[in-house]
Amino acid sequence: MAIGLLTGILAGKVAYDAITHFIDFWNSEEYFLKEFKAVPLTEEAAPLQMARLRELAQKADIPLPKLYVIDDPYPNAFAVGRDAEHAAICVTKGLICNLSIEEQEGILGHEVTHIRNKDILILTAAAFLKDFAVSVIPGALISAKGNNDKSNNDKVAIAAASMLGTLIMGSVMEQAISRSREFEADRGSGELTGAPEVLAAALEKIDLLTGNMLMRHANKSNAHLFCVCPAGYKLQDMFNSHPPIAERARRLREQARAMGKVLQ
Repeated sequence: MAIGLLTGILAGKVAYDAITHFIDFWNSEEYFLKEFKAVPLTEEAAPLQMARLRELAQKADIPLPKLYVIDDPYPNAFAVGRDAEHAAICVTKGLICNLSIEEQEGILGHEVTHIRNKDILILTAAAFLKDFAVSVIPGALISAKGNNDKSNNDKVAIAAASMLGTLIMGSVMEQAISRSREFEADRGSGELTGAPEVLAAALEKIDLLTGNMLMRHANKSNAHLFCVCPAGYKLQDMFNSHPPIAERARRLREQARAMGKVLQ
């Protein structure tokens, strides 16, 4: 009875997770823009940013994303949208005020690459697969019948332990996928702008400016959206959704050298 009930609960959780992740993915543009109180940036208000974004979108062969701004001093940006036709890029006032237009272009190129590579879909799928594994593996262990007749309590204990282990491993894998997409978005920005070393400098400047600074409304559930991890997590944390800035900058400068750039 207890095992059947627990199995039913886990099956219900799988269905709930599937629906929740689909809704989050489908409505990501509206949901996150509203969450961060983003407002549209017009051509008149941000002519330089719009011009650079239009050029980047043309090079990436995607429709021009909408551009929004968040009233937050933390220099950062993120992209949302279920596909390129419904995409938007958000920048903070801190990004506009503290970075040169060339550095802003590098950040915009990073977000344009996320849109082109359908990273919102990939990361949403990774999150669902983690939740699916956490729900299904323990349920399978509970329902499994072996030669040894374990008690119901033993089965539940094994399922609980497997749930914890699966959650940890799933989180590590989810964050590994997120970090790989960040590296790829950096590389794509370098290709689109032709100046990966400028993005490297922009990332280092953001890292220097922010220190222990926290971004409003940012948390672990949405940190993966941002160009730079906004919540002050330790870079060595295996659950961090972003690779260390130093490693990202190193790879970008290697890309610049491969493109024939002479770096000082």
